[in-house]
Amino acid sequence: MERSKTQLKILQVADELEKQLLNTKYTDAVICQELSLNQRTFYRLKSKALAELQKRAKIRETALNSTITLETIEKAKNGLKTTLELEEQLCRIAMGDIEVTETTLTPDGMIDHQRKPSPSEMTAAIRELLKLRGAYAPEKIDHQISQYQVTLNLK
Repeated sequence: MERSKTQLKILQVADELEKQLLNTKYTDAVICQELSLNQRTFYRLKSKALAELQKRAKIRETALNSTITLETIEKAKNGLKTTLELEEQLCRIAMGDIEVTETTLTPDGMIDHQRKPSPSEMTAAIRELLKLRGAYAPEKIDHQISQYQVTLNLK
């Protein structure tokens, strides 16, 4: 019974420490008041609560990684394109008919920004189109190989 009460207090302290991560004004003293703990008990439980927070963070990370992996696999399955689809996409980039999405990391979170392709991106798309269509391939020249007759005169 005593052990479960201690474990419950550890979980409560962990919850409060999570709140403290989001609000710097939420100090240890405030947590002690919220949970009606004296400082000695709080600091005894704090190390165990921090270990609990690490477990929670690891669980969240594992869940996030598995979600990202599943999404990546699904996108890869759906994202395989034929040569014609690739050419269509490159043509749209080359003509500037497509919106490019850039994601920027800011202190407030991730921000997506839509823009037109830059001239260098359009030129690169044209180069790729020409490469796909074989414009850079060496010309094939028919060679006629005539047979030479070699005679060795050994004395």
